Amino acid sequence: MILLLESSFEIGKQNVQNIKHIIPQKLHPMKVQSIVENRGITRKDIYPLRKNITGIGYSGFILKELRKILK
Repeated sequence: MILLLESSFEIGKQNVQNIKHIIPQKLHPMKVQSIVENRGITRKDIYPLRKNITGIGYSGFILKELRKILK
């Protein structure tokens, strides 16, 4: 995107904020940033998804308890 230097700072911040909410979370962290004349203006981190460790069968202890119950 080509902009005037005076308005590029505000528009860059708005674009980064909008893009952060549009991009879905992945399994690895991502960074969104805007750069004007080789200087980083804003940078937002998109944090990764976390795995559900409370689900049944995720840890060995829960499986052992289930096996005891079923016997």
